This record gives sequence, C-alpha cells and structure tokens, in this order.
Amino acid sequence: MTQTPAPTDARAVMSDDIAKLLLRIALGGALFAHGWQKFFSMGVDQVGLFFSSLGLPMPEVAAVVVAVLELVGGALLVLGVFVRPLAVLAALELLVAIVTAHAGAGFYADGGGWELPAIIAAALVALALLGPGRFSALATLHGRIPACLR
Repeated sequence: MTQTPAPTDARAVMSDDIAKLLLRIALGGALFAHGWQKFFSMGVDQVGLFFSSLGLPMPEVAAVVVAVLELVGGALLVLGVFVRPLAVLAALELLVAIVTAHAGAGFYADGGGWELPAIIAAALVALALLGPGRFSALATLHGRIPACLR
C-alpha cells in the first residue's frame, strides 16, 4: 500500500527560508565585520603577530587566510553562495579560536571567554546543515549545484 505524501504547508516552508536568510545575514554580517577589522583596522600583520603569540603555525599565512575567509566568506554567506562549505570552514576557524585564544579566559564573553565564539560556531554548523534556503543568489541553480556546495 502506497502512502500519499502530506501536502507541504507553504507557510512553514516560507518560515524556514526566512529563518535561513536571517541566519545567513546575521552570521555572514558578523564574519564580514571581523574580516574587515582584520584587514582595515588591525591590519593583517598585527593579526599575524597575535596568531604567533598563540603559537599557531605559519601565523602570517593563517592571518591572511582567516581574514579572507571572514571578509569574503561572510559576504558570500549573506548572498547565499557556497553556504555549507563556508559555514563549516568558519565554524572550524572558531573552534581553533576557542581552543587557542578563548578557553583560558573562562566561559563569559565579557572576559574574553569562549561563550560567543561557541554560540556562533554552533549557529554556523546549524546553517551548514540547513543550507541557504530559497532566498539565495544560487537558488535558481539549485539542481545544478551539488547540495554539499550550496
């Protein structure tokens, strides 16, 4: 006996897509702002010096990679382009930041703790699982781009 699938509730689908858009704007906007800060306020060279003080390997290269990931990746998240891979990469970056820069400061963000980067990393993982939604720059190419790259 074959079951007929339940009709899709259009309001629920629209709500899901709006929620994904809001997540993309909030997370992508925050990442973009931090990338902008690394390039234009702090300077990538200062970021490299900070990374060196944390004992990160190749700190100058890591500083450029992180700044580009945040600036360009943040903008692409807002647009809904390559959401899943970018969200995973940004979440991994934040996990490194938690371990190297925030863990020793305790939990609370006001003391430099790991609270805020952990929340953002968890939201990025959720976005990676959910995908970009219909309100994305690549929505019209949905069937032509593998799900892991959307």
